Amino acid sequence: MNNIELNILESTITITTKKNIQKNIEQLKNKNYYKQIFQFILSQKINYSENSNGVFFNLNLLTNAQLSILMNMIESFQTTELTKKNIESELDITYNQYITDIQK
Repeated sequence: MNNIELNILESTITITTKKNIQKNIEQLKNKNYYKQIFQFILSQKINYSENSNGVFFNLNLLTNAQLSILMNMIESFQTTELTKKNIESELDITYNQYITDIQK
């Protein structure tokens, strides 16, 4: 663990950070990411409820260590999505160049 991670574990995670975690979870578009978060919730034996709108858990009940893991998961998901977008963009450019070259 690096110093930043140790500081997160030793200090109290702010309400603002928890709200950002909630917002970032809500913005996830890939169903598999939600499944991974749910698997984490189950593995940590965190209380949750579910209804027709989804699965819900209280971020205030998570330890700093659990919140840190959750933040790392979300960051990983966001990095994956950004990488996918970059690859798709590069493929579009390559395809457009290919089509332009064929038409010449």
